[in-house]
Amino acid sequence: MAHIDFGLVLALTSLLLAARVLYTDMKIGHRILWTCLAVLTVLGLMINIGLAGQLAFAGGLIVLLLHWARGQPARRIAGVTTGVVVMLLLVWVSLPPVRARFDETRAEVSAAIIDQRYDSNLGGRVAALKVAREVFRDHPVLGTGVGGNIPALRQIVDARFEELKASIYWYPHYHNQYAQVATELGTVGLVALAWIFWELIRVPRQRRETDAAALILATVYLIGFLGEPFFHKQITLIMFALFAGFIAGEDLEQNSLGEER
Repeated sequence: MAHIDFGLVLALTSLLLAARVLYTDMKIGHRILWTCLAVLTVLGLMINIGLAGQLAFAGGLIVLLLHWARGQPARRIAGVTTGVVVMLLLVWVSLPPVRARFDETRAEVSAAIIDQRYDSNLGGRVAALKVAREVFRDHPVLGTGVGGNIPALRQIVDARFEELKASIYWYPHYHNQYAQVATELGTVGLVALAWIFWELIRVPRQRRETDAAALILATVYLIGFLGEPFFHKQITLIMFALFAGFIAGEDLEQNSLGEER
């Protein structure tokens, strides 16, 4: 769905803008402008109904602040942390739909996990994970093969989980990147997915802003994957490839400059 993909775009954009404010030396007027842009994208993210993007933003913000805080004076850390907390509290207080969506999310997850009621948006996702576990057990190494995991889902629902038919039988995918890869490509696919992100974050960059951008990109996607298979969607897959390419390009440039010296 477009709003889910847009939520991830907003999460990544807001965090990269925040990184620019934190790591780049600039005039006060430029810093205010970049800060306003970051706040604007955060507001858009909170209004958006894509929960995956909001979770990804929360995780990415924590990673960004921890990365930035290394070597910073305690007073500056306290000031920035206070500003972030105040901004988030203002969003929480001033936007009732955000609070209502939080309560709805908690109710749906509780109903699915405790009461085993899957007739909701998040309930269906929990049900899909339940079936994905069975598919993975049947095909643990190489999975069902590309395109085979949805027919496998329907076969297992028909044979073992008839009560889930109304909730997930029509699903085009598992609404979870890890479940999608595990059922389609098995353990081999999960290892390959982990390798992509390991290569992205394993080497510290010379520029701390670039290093932070790599961590943000990895965190946003790894958390966003819990709610949607973003590597199976064109916009979000291209966005990842684009930013990962920028980061890799800067690495190559820094390495070539180092060799010339």
